[in-house]
Amino acid sequence: GDKICSTTCPKNYTANFTSNKCECKLPKFVNERPLKNSALFYPVRMDERLYMLSTFARISGAKESRITFVFEEDQIVESHYEKLNNLVSDFKVIRDKGYDLALIVDDKGLNLDPAVYSLFDYFILNLEGNLKLGSKQTSASIQNLVDKLLRYKKRIICNEVSTYEEVELLIKSELTLMSGDAFSSYSKMLLRPDPKILKKIETLTGK
Repeated sequence: GDKICSTTCPKNYTANFTSNKCECKLPKFVNERPLKNSALFYPVRMDERLYMLSTFARISGAKESRITFVFEEDQIVESHYEKLNNLVSDFKVIRDKGYDLALIVDDKGLNLDPAVYSLFDYFILNLEGNLKLGSKQTSASIQNLVDKLLRYKKRIICNEVSTYEEVELLIKSELTLMSGDAFSSYSKMLLRPDPKILKKIETLTGK
């Protein structure tokens, strides 16, 4: 299966598509990733979708990076004054160029049109803020969200998983793509998770 790597960014991260920044990050990722099939998840804003393809087309290492562009659901909701057909068309153009798409889902209501959700290859749940695991009621609410997302038959990634107890809850919900301090503390380097944690997860999943 695919191995997934991600850039770790603050919640209010603003992607900056200057050539110098991209040229610095992409070759570094290609050279340091532990596996050749590792993918780079790159956060972008909605207003950047109009010119990011031409920017990445000029950057060395972009094709080898297996880039997945990450959009935020709330930004798409804010820009939903645009015609639905325009949004769908823009996302299709990005996919046709060979890039994958991921969507950070911050709202349990799924307020976008189903046609938009169906275009994404990954859904990302950041387990903080509105989606923070805690009480049984909160866990049940997130499970309801997961059930809705599973209808689209896309991969679901859980970020900000901070405890082993959260890992157990997610695995019980059949979610196995996750990251956070439960596996390894933040680092600018591409580090492998703690083997002891991986051993526990293998026991839980039976793999």
